[in-house]
Amino acid sequence: MNSLYDAYILCGGRGTRLKKITGDKPKPLVKINGTPLLDIIISNLAAQTSVNRIALLAKYRHEDFHDYYMKRSFNGHGIEVLVQTSSKGTGGALLESRNHHKTEYVLLMNGDTLLNFDFINEIDQRDLSLGNIIFCTYVPNVKDYGSVEFDSDYKLTAFNEKKINDTKNGGFVYSGVAILSKKMLKSLDDTGGNFSFEKGIVSKNSCKFKVKVIDTAFLDVGTPERFDLAKSDKLSS
Repeated sequence: MNSLYDAYILCGGRGTRLKKITGDKPKPLVKINGTPLLDIIISNLAAQTSVNRIALLAKYRHEDFHDYYMKRSFNGHGIEVLVQTSSKGTGGALLESRNHHKTEYVLLMNGDTLLNFDFINEIDQRDLSLGNIIFCTYVPNVKDYGSVEFDSDYKLTAFNEKKINDTKNGGFVYSGVAILSKKMLKSLDDTGGNFSFEKGIVSKNSCKFKVKVIDTAFLDVGTPERFDLAKSDKLSS
């Protein structure tokens, strides 16, 4: 595959559910077996020849990201830190970054999600012809994630938020990785306020998205329980 992507990692949140573990440290910088969570994510990205550049979309304690990464490189990639003007949520952060997008397609990743993902093998030109893609994987229980629904042509039909009392079992969930057309992002109105990528962009523009199912290990390190699991999981090694 010859396409190159600017990669943006969402790092602006406070990580309140992990406060007992992270303290005042941004969640992506918390260490798992001695290595910052974000280092693991960046190392995977930097190993992919399809990645053109890597930037962090930061807000909370953005100085910590700058200080840690300003003199570091990963497989020849320096790490840029783009600071939000205000706390706008993951959707607002993405739209605010639009003037920095240099490639036709943008790769978006969550800064707290571990997964084995080989972009070279998983993405090809046929996938790009689908337009905007959210990558989804199957989990035994969608309760902690919400769920994604799509039709037989893999067109997105619903992006359901997680529900505390949801007893639904297995299903497909968003893996924290998306490929987005720069043209589509430019067409969206930024109405301000704080909104998520999932609810404020994907759900509101579901007709513009398709789903690509990937068979890969997946771990959202968003709770103390899943943080403990990450320390013993091969994804963090």
